[in-house]
Amino acid sequence: LSLYAFAELDYTEQAAGLIVGLVGGAGVMARIGWGIWASRLATMWRPLTLVALLVLGSIGLFWAAVSLGTPSLVAGIALFVVGATAISVLLSLALIESSASSRLGGDSGVVMRGLYAGYMAGPFIFGQTVELVGYSSAWAVMALLALTASVLAATGIRSLSLWDSRAPRKGL
Repeated sequence: LSLYAFAELDYTEQAAGLIVGLVGGAGVMARIGWGIWASRLATMWRPLTLVALLVLGSIGLFWAAVSLGTPSLVAGIALFVVGATAISVLLSLALIESSASSRLGGDSGVVMRGLYAGYMAGPFIFGQTVELVGYSSAWAVMALLALTASVLAATGIRSLSLWDSRAPRKGL
């Protein structure tokens, strides 16, 4: 995101670096808020649907920032901070509700391994995609991947009975 602001939108190095800091700091606060809200709900469909919409909206605004500039980038960053940062909290909550206590440690390791693999590989793959097809097409690929991930998450949540409000909730 900061490289995009620097390379495509002509932000200075300092302004691009500030984006990283703001996203990180605001992301911490957003995660706390998501955790409080999601733990009070009877089902996971609302937070997961909202996250999917926020992530797709942020990607669209990043793509539009090429022609619309700073206002679109700022709006995209706001949606990204509120939406994308929530996934680790929601996955953790789903894990707590769906795993037997005897398996929770191992199951959380698998989930965290997947998250961190994405954190490590995602920027590299996005950079390679930008090199091959440019930012506009790379944002379109990201939107398609986010939509695919949302559908897969919804399918997984349904199979774990975390979507159905009639299913008993463990803990929390």
